[in-house]
Formats: sequence, C-alpha cells, structure tokens
Amino acid sequence: MDFNPNLAPFDAVANSQSEVDGWFVLEDTLSDEILRVGYMAIVDPAAGVKAYKSYNSLGFYNAGSSDSYAEGFTLAGKAQPQGKSSHDIDTFGYRTGVSLFGGAAIDFVFVSKGAWSSHSPLAILLDIDSDEDGVAETNMQITDFKTVGRFDGVVDVSIFPGGYGLGAADYDYNDRVLIARYLIDRNGLAPDVGFLDAGDTDFDYTLTILNQFTGESSVLTGSIDLTEEVTVDTNSFVMPKNGSANSELTSENGGKMLWVYQQNRAKKQAQVIKIKAKRRR
Repeated sequence: MDFNPNLAPFDAVANSQSEVDGWFVLEDTLSDEILRVGYMAIVDPAAGVKAYKSYNSLGFYNAGSSDSYAEGFTLAGKAQPQGKSSHDIDTFGYRTGVSLFGGAAIDFVFVSKGAWSSHSPLAILLDIDSDEDGVAETNMQITDFKTVGRFDGVVDVSIFPGGYGLGAADYDYNDRVLIARYLIDRNGLAPDVGFLDAGDTDFDYTLTILNQFTGESSVLTGSIDLTEEVTVDTNSFVMPKNGSANSELTSENGGKMLWVYQQNRAKKQAQVIKIKAKRRR
C-alpha cells in the first residue's frame, strides 16, 4: 500500500481521524479458492514543524508534507524520567491573553510521554492552591464524563467546587497533547467559576494524569507566577507544509517555552526551547 501525504487533508478538526477500509483479495491460481481479508487503517498526515532559536526570537520551519498548528506556552513543569505510557506526564505549560465567555482566561497544555489512541480512558486532574497554604481550593477536571454509562468520546473541561462545565478540550486521537481553557477570575462571571482572586497572580499546583481503567497515574507539582510568563507576538498559527515563520519576544523576561505541534508525528509533538530576554538599553 502506498500513501501520498501531499494529497491528504489538513487534520484541523479536534477529535477526528481519517480512516481507510478495504479488502485484500488472495486468489489461489491453481484452484478456485479465494480468501478475502478485511483491513482498516487510521491515517494521520504527518507535519514536521520545529522551532529554532534566534536570540530573542524564534524561527519555525515545517519540513513535513502536511500543514500543522503551532501553539506556544510558557513551560510550567517538566516531569522526571519515568514511564512512557499515555498516563505518564512529560511537560505542562500555560498562556494567558485568551478569553472564555467574555472573561479573561488561561490555556493549560498537557503533554504525556506516550500517545493515546483515545483520550477517554484518561482523566487529567489539576488541583490549584491559590493561597499557597498546602490545601487546594480548586479542582480542575478534564475527562470524558460518560453518557448513559459509557464514554461518549468527548473530553469535557470542568471546575470544582463551582461544578461548571466550560466546554470541550482541544485534543485528537493518536496524540499526546491536550489543551484546556479556564477562566481566571474566581468570581468574575459566577461564584467559583475561576481559580484566582482579583489581583492574585501566583499559585501552587498538583497535576495528576490517571488511567481510569488500570488505576495507574503520574503526578507533577510546582508553582506558577503569571507575571513571569514568557510571551511572543504570535503564539498560535498554522504552519503550511514547507513553510516558515517567526515569532518575536514581547515580554521583558525570557525563559523556557513549550511549543506543541499536534499534526506532527506523536514523538515530535512537543518541544521545549529557551528564548533569551531582550537586552536593556
């Protein structure tokens, strides 16, 4: 079988995949016997996006045969070497400057060590301790909550104790990257709909990825101060095949960024890269 990725559509829809079905027909030329074997193949056109450092800017190039999204975040945490399963945490990041229901919001990005075929068996749990007293006030859940007793394939974003559903996560089959958006202001649009009091910018977190079938999990802890966010002029764009792009640092501080490319092959979907701060004159 041959597959030409140049003819494949851009996989731009979350929670989607391209399927090919058919039959192998095996015929014995010495008799009348014919064997038909059915096959099903899942095809993911693979991009080849990568970022390159250029002092206080980043250059991007897509060497693959498919378009891809490029999404940039500040690196919040990186797990120590451990397993390579879909429940094993690899990296965790965030970015602000986005909105949800008209309110200021934050995007969290979660990258696992191994790819999942479907995200439904996994639950992402993010506990937020905004006053840093060792007790979490907010629990964020990103999970398939099931419909009629079974998984429905939709991974929902929710926050507790408010109990609000905030929509679906941005993810896909056969990937290891998921993005979820949350409101920041704890009581901005409704009580406990966010996780930070007005004017607060820092918090501790405990991140858990749990396989709900096997009970296996991994945990990452750390702290985030939103005033230390590394920002660039363009942190979300489409990289065309064989195309290039640039992104300039806009924050005063530099630091490590986490870039994800969901249309790359699974092993190349996340990249940590350090960008230098601008020189002060």
